[in-house]
Amino acid sequence: MSEHPKSERDVLDRLLVRVPALAGFLSTGVVRVPVGSPLRQRAVKLQVRRAFAAMARSDVEVVQRYYEPEAEVWMNGMVGVGIEGCYRGHDGVRALYADMDDAFGDWSWTVCSIADGGERIAVRTDFVGYGRTSGARTALNGAGTAVKLSPRGLVAEQEWFIEEHGWPKALAAAGLSDG
Repeated sequence: MSEHPKSERDVLDRLLVRVPALAGFLSTGVVRVPVGSPLRQRAVKLQVRRAFAAMARSDVEVVQRYYEPEAEVWMNGMVGVGIEGCYRGHDGVRALYADMDDAFGDWSWTVCSIADGGERIAVRTDFVGYGRTSGARTALNGAGTAVKLSPRGLVAEQEWFIEEHGWPKALAAAGLSDG
């Protein structure tokens, strides 16, 4: 995986890379704010969007700061393009993004909505990727991911549903509803 120029990172991302404990400190602050409060809604939205922005540029150094060292990331719906079923730990997060970059020359997720249940969050996403070898466009609307947060507010478990009707499956996996 290539090193991303620091110019693509904002000040906070550069700090997260230089001071890894900062991610836990910021995330712990977010999980302590009451669910449903306007402050919590803004903080969760900001944190999710920052993580997805780092994902979009395959900036694994920043992305892994949002995960616990022993986190598990389950991938449903991408076996056909060479993405494993499960990735574990920070090494697994690095391997996941290497696999994504191997499968797709260009790819991105768009955050559509977030359901916040406290220690569990679901994120509705759209995906667009272009095959590294074929250049074929793959687009999927309404995918989703269910996230279980640790007490420190970092990702302990994540399950992606990159498939048709993935959003309802992500909600169900997180034990949340769309309302």
